Amino acid sequence: PSRGEDEYAGLGRAFNRMAGSLRHQFRLLSTFARIDRLMLERSAVDPVIESILPRARKLLKCEVAAVVLREPGSDDARTYMAGNSAIAGVEIARITLSGARIESLAGRSTQWLPSSVVATGGLHFLDEPGIEAWAVAGIRVENEVRGTLLLGFRTRTRGGKTGRLASSLAHRIAVALGNEDRETALLRQAYYDSL
Repeated sequence: PSRGEDEYAGLGRAFNRMAGSLRHQFRLLSTFARIDRLMLERSAVDPVIESILPRARKLLKCEVAAVVLREPGSDDARTYMAGNSAIAGVEIARITLSGARIESLAGRSTQWLPSSVVATGGLHFLDEPGIEAWAVAGIRVENEVRGTLLLGFRTRTRGGKTGRLASSLAHRIAVALGNEDRETALLRQAYYDSL
C-alpha cells in the first residue's frame, strides 16, 4: 500500500500500477498459450471456442462473449455464447443467418457496434439486458468470412487494447477452423476420394 503525497508514495503508486499491468499481461499470455496448446492437441474447433469464450469474459471483463460461425455454402450457423445466463459454461445453438449479415458484422477490422445493431437480423439471442456496446471481430479463413466474435460490454471501453485482443482471439478461432477444414479434407481424400 502506498500512502501519503510525497514523491516516495507517488513512486510506490506508479510501481503498483506497473505491477498490475504486468500481472494482467502474464495472465493474457498464459491464456493465449493454453488456447494455442489446445489448438495443437485437437483438430476440432468446438473445444477451442468453448475454451476461449469463458476466458475472454474473464480477461476482458465483458458481460457476454459469443461466436457465430456460418457453415460453408449455406445460411446455417452455429452460435456459441458464454454470458450471464443461469447455465454454466458455453451454450451452443443453431440459427439461420445469411452470409451477407455475417460479412456486414465482420467488417474489415474489429469494430464497436451498438446493441441495437447487433441484436437484429437473426441475432436476437444477443439482446442481453444491460449490454450497450459490442466489440465485433471477423473470423476469416483463406479470405472468406466464416463468422464473428462478439464481446458485449455495459459501456464501450476506451483505447484500442480490447479491439486488439478481440482480433487476436478471432484469429485463433480462424486458425482452429482452418485446421478443422484441412483435417476434414484429408479424411475425405483418404477414405472417399476415387484416386
